[in-house]
Amino acid sequence: MCLVVGFMEELVKEKIGPGYIYASQTERLGTAHAALTGEMALPVDFDNFLVLNGDDSAFYKFDSLLELINLHLSEKNDMTILTCEPDDPQGLGRVVRGVDGKVTRVVEKENMTPEMKLIKEINTNTFCFNRSWFKKHYLNLKPVSGLGEYGINTFVEEATSSSAKFNAIILKDSKEWFGINTIEQLAEADRRKRNKI
Repeated sequence: MCLVVGFMEELVKEKIGPGYIYASQTERLGTAHAALTGEMALPVDFDNFLVLNGDDSAFYKFDSLLELINLHLSEKNDMTILTCEPDDPQGLGRVVRGVDGKVTRVVEKENMTPEMKLIKEINTNTFCFNRSWFKKHYLNLKPVSGLGEYGINTFVEEATSSSAKFNAIILKDSKEWFGINTIEQLAEADRRKRNKI
């Protein structure tokens, strides 16, 4: 397992401990850049890899991730993403599907139309990648407008525009995904974890 670290990385390493590959993201240029940082630290014999966001994946069940990985490998996809339909997707970007049901893009909340706000499906930012496809197509990514960062969501648009072998699977239990962006959400995640223990 490779852990990408940046802010307060020494404290993170101390808390998690040895036995992992640590990849230092010295320039924090977004989630796609973090994935690239981790990919470069992986052993050479990894042909595919899974990307998880540390602040969104605390409640995933092993079987849910295994289902994603198995789909990715069995279909020999270039990229496979995990989506979900939370009870309240307000404040989150949305997954847009075409008339054939295939994902065409992920739209950030700042760029949504009123019609898109009616969509419930969101991208969890959990990705499986074919490594060689990832490295080749990372070079085509453009920074997210106004942020100057390379968001991992932009890989969806790259996959559709390049005719990549690409699929998405919806998380069966949306409560397994829990995004943490505020102090209040962190406290709620801590409460849920303590209740499980």
